[in-house]
Amino acid sequence: MNTQELSMAAWAAAAFGSTAGTEAVASAFASKASEATPQQLATAAAAFARLGTLHAGLMDATADAVVALPSPREKSLNPQDVSNLAWAFAKLGCKHKKLFALLADAARCHLKHRQDEHATDAGKHEQSQQHAAVYSPQQLTMLVWAFGMLGMGFKDEKLLTAAMKSTRVQLADFNPRDLTNMAWAMAALGVQASEKPKLVERFGRAARRRLDAFNSQELLKFLGAFERMGGDDPKLAAAVAGQRTLRYAFPALDIGGGGGSVELSSRTPTSYAGTGRARVDDSCNGSGRGNTGVALWEGSFVLAEWLSRQGAPRTSNEGGGGP
Repeated sequence: MNTQELSMAAWAAAAFGSTAGTEAVASAFASKASEATPQQLATAAAAFARLGTLHAGLMDATADAVVALPSPREKSLNPQDVSNLAWAFAKLGCKHKKLFALLADAARCHLKHRQDEHATDAGKHEQSQQHAAVYSPQQLTMLVWAFGMLGMGFKDEKLLTAAMKSTRVQLADFNPRDLTNMAWAMAALGVQASEKPKLVERFGRAARRRLDAFNSQELLKFLGAFERMGGDDPKLAAAVAGQRTLRYAFPALDIGGGGGSVELSSRTPTSYAGTGRARVDDSCNGSGRGNTGVALWEGSFVLAEWLSRQGAPRTSNEGGGGP
């Protein structure tokens, strides 16, 4: 198998969540890594990271092949390659200094090129748009998250500055997961409201606008990161403090003769920071929330228990009366 076939085999295994045969794929790819394209290198590394399987030989060979790419490397590596490589190595805990320095340089050049284009006149912008290296919100988040995961020892100030500028411009397009992970990464890299007040304020506003789209775990993680950045958004605090009720319909069940529906309520706990009150969990990295507050999780167990006790739920009229 050539490097294209091997990288696709690895990606397919990751897509199905299967590790069967991946040892052989990893060994074969590692022996041919110097022949692989940047996309193939990034695809193979990301696939094994998704599987959560560390093959040291594969990762070392991949890093060596990327480092050996001809300069300027920002021409060889596109944003998807950079973000996948950074995410994969960080996810597997592979702290390859030389590789991350190279990825930071490439990403910084990509972001600077893009930001410079925004400063050109309309005609020049349109002409050069085809060659712009554009990081999507997900790619940008993966990149910054990788450096945040590795810790302050891998912090690249120039890259962080460029990433903050791009984040500020694109925050409106971030989904709750990307918003949460970016906030976590920024907090891990030491971004503070005292130094970047407008950026942190924008995180708060973006979260408010998407509040109903957050799941409970994402929301708690975001709030913890927002607090560690020194964020203070009274409107966001008021919104998350309110109780939310979700109603789920189960047309196959007849509860009390009125059709099947269940209501679950959830309230996000307020912070105990500075109150002296005891905390129950550590899910917010010391930000002081009293418990997980994920009533919906508890509610789901209650619902599952109740459903398990139902003898033979009536069939729904939807879907042709199937079981």
